[in-house]
Amino acid sequence: MNTPGTPTVLNWGAIAAGAGATLAIGFSGSALLRSWIGEQGFGIGTIQAFFFLLSLVADSVGGAVAGLMARQRGALHGALAMVGASAFGMLASLVMMSRQGSLEAMFNVGYLGQWLLYALVGLGVGTLAGMVAARVAAKAS
Repeated sequence: MNTPGTPTVLNWGAIAAGAGATLAIGFSGSALLRSWIGEQGFGIGTIQAFFFLLSLVADSVGGAVAGLMARQRGALHGALAMVGASAFGMLASLVMMSRQGSLEAMFNVGYLGQWLLYALVGLGVGTLAGMVAARVAAKAS
């Protein structure tokens, strides 16, 4: 917590670490899930549920990392980490889909709607996780 009169600044290292944790969990988990799901024959609803749960875990950890490292203004640090992760994730998707020759699929309303939903839920989850982690870190020190 901040003491009165103490200026608060953004900890960009914490924000970058939170975004990086989110992306690392998201990309690696997605690759593992894709290979495992392909062998199982699940329906589309089950597949979407798995990826949504993976997204929640990645966003929770990323927001918590940002808040824990910042030790103050955890909600803001968690939120900024999620904005960074969403922006970089979209850029990475653009590059990957462009290389596969399926860039036009990204400009489909369904894809953009799902991306926006995941980004907004991630923003909320990461913000909350950052707030809680910063409070825990502040009490522990």
